[in-house]
Amino acid sequence: MSHRSHLIDQLLEEARKKGIYNAEFRWEGPLLFDDTTHVDPADRVAFQLLKSNGFAPPFLEERAQLIAQRKACVAAIDVLCTRFATFNVVQRHSAIGEMRRVLTDLWRRTLDYNLIAPPALQIEGIRVEYELTRIESFMNDPRPDTDGYVEHRPQ
Repeated sequence: MSHRSHLIDQLLEEARKKGIYNAEFRWEGPLLFDDTTHVDPADRVAFQLLKSNGFAPPFLEERAQLIAQRKACVAAIDVLCTRFATFNVVQRHSAIGEMRRVLTDLWRRTLDYNLIAPPALQIEGIRVEYELTRIESFMNDPRPDTDGYVEHRPQ
């Protein structure tokens, strides 16, 4: 028996002796986890009604959409980085401009979401300039290193 299991057994035995724990008591209904500490007190009743009727708070739906869009952007950036070396100058600038627009829109939506979401559910903002620099670095050196990021080599 591990030390952890022995310690747990001791704690349960002490709780049983104090009358706090009864191993034979069984709850017949589902466990109710009603932790609404992250919700504004003025909104708790409304969110409880939504939750009991199968709806999620609006910020949870927005969070799911943001995460899906973020994954799509990361995939698009990876595809763009692999094809960037084959583009001519006009296509490169067009691709960078479009990616800047998409990433800036995602960054703004994330910022707006973080203003209404509870702190525990906030999302880190996307680093627009970092991602654009990563793509543009393929203009100079299209050879990625082992982790997929470009290593800048002095010329």
